[in-house]
Amino acid sequence: MAPITPVGYWGAVTSSMDWCEENYEWTPYIAEFFNSWSSLAMIVLGECCARMNPTGNQAFTLLGRSITVVGIGSWLFHATLKYSMQMTDELPMLWSISIACYIAVTTQYDINRAWFKRWLVLWTVFVTVLTAGFSGKVQFVLFQGSFNGLSLVMAYLCWRGKKELEEAQMSHVAKLFWAGIKLYASAAI
Repeated sequence: MAPITPVGYWGAVTSSMDWCEENYEWTPYIAEFFNSWSSLAMIVLGECCARMNPTGNQAFTLLGRSITVVGIGSWLFHATLKYSMQMTDELPMLWSISIACYIAVTTQYDINRAWFKRWLVLWTVFVTVLTAGFSGKVQFVLFQGSFNGLSLVMAYLCWRGKKELEEAQMSHVAKLFWAGIKLYASAAI
């Protein structure tokens, strides 16, 4: 299908990235139609995570809500391809991975939670300011480096968690855990 209009309702692209989908192919109001609609899955997943929290741990609820915010930001970014909306997608991604790291580290290691929380908050604020303060390729590299760096930490912690489940002879849970790790890795690639 040929693009409806070369620019669309939101005007020229100002984001540092224009992904693989043809812009405004389906409607003049949504730049990347399928990328936008696929963001609804994150909104639903985030709300499910926040509402179905069997532990009562507020960090899990916060993680769910942050994933919801990522989904909303992703919708806005892919619908408009505006730099300001790109930040509503990428900055919550940094916050979500930081929250996930906090949960994973504090449940697997006996550490000073208050110290680790302060360190992680300072790191996240630092990276947020750098990511939001630059544009173009510099911004892209800062975001990707920070997000992917924390994703590698999470990958290690997930692998370690899987090993602990296997050692505890909970192989059925470990298999489910491993399937989740593979799905996450395939989405990240």
